Amino acid sequence: MGYQALSFALAEMGDYEDAMRAAERAVEINPNDPDTLESLAKAQVRFGAYEEAVANAERALRLHPFAPQYYSYVYGQALYAAGRYAGAENVLQECLLRAPEERNCLRMRAAVLVRLDRLDEARKTMARLIELDPGFSLSAERETARFGDLPLMDRYLADLETAGTPPAVGQIGAPAAGRTSASVAPDGAERAEERHMSFADHESGLALGGRNEEQRRSGVENGQEEDADRHDRH
Repeated sequence: MGYQALSFALAEMGDYEDAMRAAERAVEINPNDPDTLESLAKAQVRFGAYEEAVANAERALRLHPFAPQYYSYVYGQALYAAGRYAGAENVLQECLLRAPEERNCLRMRAAVLVRLDRLDEARKTMARLIELDPGFSLSAERETARFGDLPLMDRYLADLETAGTPPAVGQIGAPAAGRTSASVAPDGAERAEERHMSFADHESGLALGGRNEEQRRSGVENGQEEDADRHDRH
């Protein structure tokens, strides 16, 4: 298992610091690989290194001019996290011009539009997302931990709530007149599970088992659909 895959696995465990360290190691090994830089940007967003995430997501896009729209989502997410809302809106709007049904860009743009006080547009964007994804809800979105267990995750959920996201599947969202505080209780403690393996343990296993980058790339290509599903959850 390569460091990029290890970073995903550690993030799933709620170990965001070691997930970022694994992603950083992947970039050290292959500094010009856009997929690796994009993965590092995602890990940095979860850990709270927002400006670094912006820089890496932007570089990933420069290195991969024909990248899938998921790259634009990660860039827009990093800009939102860094408080650069106008920039995030530009990136996400371009994403949706190219791929109008890109759900990641829709959900992030709804939050960005709330930050920009463009509430009518935010609600229209959310309505379109729910039309495409009827199972979308605050409770389901919390499980993605897009911003780790940091306070930004709660602010993001509050922005989605203002845009009209239902609390749970089958319920109807009731957007407030303006921004609201998060009404979904944080669950960072629930995700702070005891770690079974440290980063050093994982790193040692990688050293013993070796790493074949070409095989990893082949596996990514052959499992592209599976990766797309996994990306959509993050």
